[in-house]
Amino acid sequence: MLLKFAYQDFIDDRKFKKAKPISGVIIVTKENFNMVKGFDERFAGWGKEDNAFKDAMNTVCGPYKWPEATSIYHLWHPKVGSRGNPNYHKNVNLYKRYNNNRGNLEEMKKLIMERAQNREFLWIDERLSLNDKPIL
Repeated sequence: MLLKFAYQDFIDDRKFKKAKPISGVIIVTKENFNMVKGFDERFAGWGKEDNAFKDAMNTVCGPYKWPEATSIYHLWHPKVGSRGNPNYHKNVNLYKRYNNNRGNLEEMKKLIMERAQNREFLWIDERLSLNDKPIL
């Protein structure tokens, strides 16, 4: 079953009101994806990984563009949600760090580079220095 919805269908009392939801379909260049080292693998299970990716992309590569008059089609699946993830609160705490550094290029890059301390990256891109300019 495919469902059609618009962003306005999801406006509610979200805790992080400044962050628009992001997920489903994300289109970025390979260069921009690599600039933020992809998704943060410290997130476990469902919750906040897509918001952190959005904040990293917006801060390092520039603001995203929301296509006008578009629809997203979603393939129905059972909801997992926060109740189905024992790591959800840990994910929220990690996301708060992204949220707090939104718009601060130097601090966001430091947060991204922390991942290398937690696990070995085979594809670390040395271009992610504090002097980098985003690829738009």
